[in-house]
Amino acid sequence: MLPIVEADTANEEIKFVFAVSAMIKDNIIGFIGLGNMGQGMADNLLNKGADLMVFTRSLEKISAMKKKGAKGASSIEEISKET
Repeated sequence: MLPIVEADTANEEIKFVFAVSAMIKDNIIGFIGLGNMGQGMADNLLNKGADLMVFTRSLEKISAMKKKGAKGASSIEEISKET
């Protein structure tokens, strides 16, 4: 899904409201991609208390996220079945 953009022209403030395209099952969020943008997004979700399962091509990045409290997936197929 594309992001929904809300603009408040009085304050010249733009708020981005993203519709999550990942499936959520039992309140577990599946997150694919821990690159420059994805890492920060995943960190923010964890910091807000989300139950997160992550997958990316780098095993080191998955390991680091597991240390922060996320669950790691070994493939996109696994993450799609578990979330």
